[in-house]
Amino acid sequence: NLKILSLMETETLLLNGTLYFDGIFKDGEYSGSGKEYYDNGVLKYEGKFDEDNYNEGKLYYEDGKLKYDG
Repeated sequence: NLKILSLMETETLLLNGTLYFDGIFKDGEYSGSGKEYYDNGVLKYEGKFDEDNYNEGKLYYEDGKLKYDG
């Protein structure tokens, strides 16, 4: 169950009531700055997206520890 809450250019995507993505969603893809979350609600990635791909930012493990910064 995917729910999309829109405010200007930013979107908040909820999957089964859990925050999944918060950022810019353009033409069906993550684009620009945003944050993606694991199913458990922990931050997975924060930074820039380019056509749904991680571009520049921080990637975290599911336990919240930093995995990659760049």
